[in-house]
This record gives sequence, C-alpha cells and structure tokens, in this order.
Amino acid sequence: MRSRPPRPPLIPRWVVIASVVFVLASIVAVVGVSIAARASRVVVPAVVGLPEPDAVNRLQQAGLVAEDAGTLFSDEVPRGRVISQEPAAGSTVDRGTSVRLVVSAGSETFTMPDVIGRSADEATRELQSLGLTVSTQIVESQLASGTVLESFPAPGSEVRAGTPVRLSIAGQPPSASGIAQFSFTGVTVLIDPVPRGTTPDITYEVARRLRALIEASGGTVVVTRSASATSSALADRVNAARAATASVSVVLDAASSGPAGLTVSVDPSKTAAAATASSAIASATAEALATASLAVRDGGSIRDPILSVVAGPGIRVLLGSLADAADMARFGDPDWADTVARAVYRGLGIGLGRSRP
Repeated sequence: MRSRPPRPPLIPRWVVIASVVFVLASIVAVVGVSIAARASRVVVPAVVGLPEPDAVNRLQQAGLVAEDAGTLFSDEVPRGRVISQEPAAGSTVDRGTSVRLVVSAGSETFTMPDVIGRSADEATRELQSLGLTVSTQIVESQLASGTVLESFPAPGSEVRAGTPVRLSIAGQPPSASGIAQFSFTGVTVLIDPVPRGTTPDITYEVARRLRALIEASGGTVVVTRSASATSSALADRVNAARAATASVSVVLDAASSGPAGLTVSVDPSKTAAAATASSAIASATAEALATASLAVRDGGSIRDPILSVVAGPGIRVLLGSLADAADMARFGDPDWADTVARAVYRGLGIGLGRSRP
C-alpha cells in the first residue's frame, strides 16, 4: 500500500519564526521605552531648612532647576534658609522640572547688632544687609577717624527691616555749629506741645529744646503744659495761650495716622500782617528742616485752636505720624528732637527777622 506524502504545514515555518522575532522585539522595545522613561524621572530631594546656595546645588545635582519664589519673614527659620519647596520632597517629576523655593528673610523683628568700635563702612554694610536704613553724623573724638562711637537704636534693641539707624562716627565735625544766632530779646514765644501719649513725650521733648534755644537768645517762652501736668486738656491749653500775650506761637503735634514725615502749616484765620509773617516763618522753617536732611511737606493752611487765639503770627509743625514705624523710631531719638528744635528756632529767627547785627 502506497504511503501518503506528508501534508505541508498550514503556517510556514518562516512565518512562525518571524512572528516570534517580532514579539520578542516588541517586548524589548516596550522594556526599553519604560527604562528610558524611568531614567528621565527623578525624585525631588528635601531642601527645606538648608541654606539657599546648598539647596540650589542639591537640586542641580538631582537634575532639577531651582526657582526663586521670594522671601518670607520667619521667627523659626534663620535668615537665608529655605522655608518651603514646591514640588514637595519625595515627589517624582521629570528631569529639568523647576522647584520653587521660598527663603526666610529672618524674623520681622530682630536684635540690633553691636557695631560700636568698627569702621563706619563696615558697620554700614552690615546694617544695610539687614534691611536697616543707615545715616551717619560726625562727632569730635580722640579715636581713629571713621570709628563708630555710638548707634541709635542702641545694640540689643528690637528693630525691623526699614528701621532708621543713626551712627555717630569719630572725626572732626564742621567748625560751624549750623545754628544761626538770633536775638529774641523782647519776644515772647508761645509753644503748645500737643499731648499724644508717646514715650518719650515727643512734642514736649522738642518744645523743651526749642525753649532752651530761644531763652539762650534772650527771648521769653510760655509752654502751655509741663511734662508732669495733671491736666493737658485743650481748654486749659487754650486758656494758657490767651493769657500769654505772646508775640508768636508754635504748635508741635503728631498725627494719629497719615503719611510719614514733617509738615509745616499756618492758620488761615490770621490778619493780613500776621498771615504774611506766618508764611515767612513757615517757609524758613521748612527750608531749615530740609537743610537738616529731614523729609518735610508744605501743609498749607489748617485751623488750629491754639494759633487762632494768639494775635501774632504762628505755625503748626506736625512732627510725623504715630502710625508710621519709622517716625515712631525717630521720636525716640534725642538727636532727632535736637535737629527739629534747631530748625524751628532758625525758622523763627529768619521769619521774624531777628538775626544778630
């Protein structure tokens, strides 16, 4: 019996082999893509609490980009260290992703450093790096020129960014005192330091200094209240102003709110002659304040109960705003009070034409 020839396979062998090769290649491709995808993903490192340069370096090493997201005040995190990061540590992100860093600006209030004994340039750089506003004054001293002798606020005081700091620097001050000498003989000056409850009593501190300057120049001064007066009510001060028969009046006040800086105003109720003299005094006072590097604005006209009861000329000097931190810091500076008193003294002398022959 003849044998039947073998039937050829339904699927050629080469097709099977090709299919197996294709499947294996696909698997290899999928695995390769998966491995490549994993290689392009990185885990975000933890950088909170690190100094900013270290945090930036660590992110760069991980293949990420550090992005500055600003600063925040913090009582817990030291100045210059990272407060927060986004994305958070442990997140898986694409290589090259930006990580936003918020850096501590330090405590909003901090301790005034001790820069006494250091050079003026070095002290100024350090204080400005802390966000403080620095001014200097030259003081005659036997110490090396340029040495910091004193700071206000004093070392150890609580300050914050923007606080004005005055440094007394050893050197030879200008020979001129900056105070023009005037004769106030025969002149009675009424000073009304409006009580504002500040510590120190800033309106009274300026009034006290202004009184000393005028009396040293031969004038008579009447102050509407004392530092320890049991009553400083407006009615009592108005009565004192009426009884004074003053030649000229000066009201010293501080605003409870509003912009910072000094303002010089006049009362519009004055007679023509008194109004002209008031404007001359106000203009000379504003110029003297500006010459002393103090910020001053023209306050125009304002009705004032004290100025209105004194027949002669008068001005109202607003020393600043109780709502402004920088003004409040200046109110505690005795040298600032001296400077203001000297400027008002000069304004009175020039405005009244009281220069010594």
